[in-house]
Amino acid sequence: MDFNLKKYKKIFFVGIKGAGMAALSELLAKNGYLVSGSDVKEKFITDEALKKAGMAVFEFGEKNLSGYDVVIRSVAYDIKSNEDLKAAKNLGIPIFTYPEVVASIFNTKFGVAVAGSHGKTTITAMLADILDKAGKNLNAIVGSKVNAWGSGARTNNLKKDEAVFVLEADEYRGAFLNYLPKCAIIANIDYDHPDCYKTKESYKRAFLDFAKNISDDGFLIANKDYPEIVRISKSLKCKVIFYDSGNLINFKLKFPGLYNQQNANAAYLCALELGVSKESARKSLEEFSGTARRFEVLGEKEKAVIIDDYAHHPSEIRAVLSGVKEKFPEKKVIAVFQPHTYSRTKKFSIDFSKAFDGADRVILMDIFSSARESFDPDVDVKDLSSKVGDKAVFIKNKKEVLDFCKKYFFEDSAIIFMGAGDIWQLARDLYQNKFVSK
Repeated sequence: MDFNLKKYKKIFFVGIKGAGMAALSELLAKNGYLVSGSDVKEKFITDEALKKAGMAVFEFGEKNLSGYDVVIRSVAYDIKSNEDLKAAKNLGIPIFTYPEVVASIFNTKFGVAVAGSHGKTTITAMLADILDKAGKNLNAIVGSKVNAWGSGARTNNLKKDEAVFVLEADEYRGAFLNYLPKCAIIANIDYDHPDCYKTKESYKRAFLDFAKNISDDGFLIANKDYPEIVRISKSLKCKVIFYDSGNLINFKLKFPGLYNQQNANAAYLCALELGVSKESARKSLEEFSGTARRFEVLGEKEKAVIIDDYAHHPSEIRAVLSGVKEKFPEKKVIAVFQPHTYSRTKKFSIDFSKAFDGADRVILMDIFSSARESFDPDVDVKDLSSKVGDKAVFIKNKKEVLDFCKKYFFEDSAIIFMGAGDIWQLARDLYQNKFVSK
């Protein structure tokens, strides 16, 4: 059964606090649909945006779903384990996944899909911001809060033919294979998500299948630094425009790091191809104020600067730590890392152990699991700590992590919190000098 948005009016989101889900719920609400949803009680980075959008958010199992026309679920939850999805099924309410619903809209518009193992949130936000300021009928879903918007969604009139839909296209569980883009960006291909891609080859093949969905009369913006992306481009009929780290336009960005210059160049080339002037695109990029949890400088405490970042893959950690050194060359770098998922921590343990060369001190926290996996007793962060070396320490208790970090307030230090779990809240607790109980 295909999702048809015209058939529904009252929509319930299961897992509404996820970045993409929150953005989609806002996009639909602003286009006239009645939207509410449910999730876990814990704080999410999207809470503020959902509240600002006037979204009613319930805890799982709290809301009677009678009267809703359709349920949209995050791929993190399934009918077997989630009580709201069980209730919807028993009530005979149609249930669709986030990628299915997004595809039903995206594939009927001028869709621009941004893919890659790393950087796709920033590129999507940069490109959407450029197009928005250039006066396009922009609709966008970004996997984090865009600081200038206050949320991860930007929406105008979806019903008009000239509507442009810029989408962060996630590869997890093949979600991006649902999309049929008019044009796309592939920023990089670096093996990830070993829980659903058991081999590097299966991961690369997913990107090939994604690229083959690009319209023949469209175009691909491709990072030439990656041989696999070059190989993929040779199989396509669409126009291919390359960029590489040795031939970048050097923008005056608010954020450090070669990786951010690469992100900006990808967004810039795509914007030019979509008819934006060089001057307008450059101006937007150099004014771009970033997204939540992507090198987000929270502020200073005495002599220490506190930064929050989403980095959760070894390649991302190396790139971000390099950016910290570039931005704060005189400061001691204190890296606080919360591994995300047992499968990733286990698969890339050796790579993780080598990823912290750019840090002077490393604090490793316990693994933040997710709804999509179960506990793995074979994965031990203490073992990872010993592999990193003497500069690393494993601290399980969150208050003890904060106490440890406070020792560096009176040194010239940059304390960067990294991870895809709830470590963002810990970074804010440290900056706001809050006590945490566990």
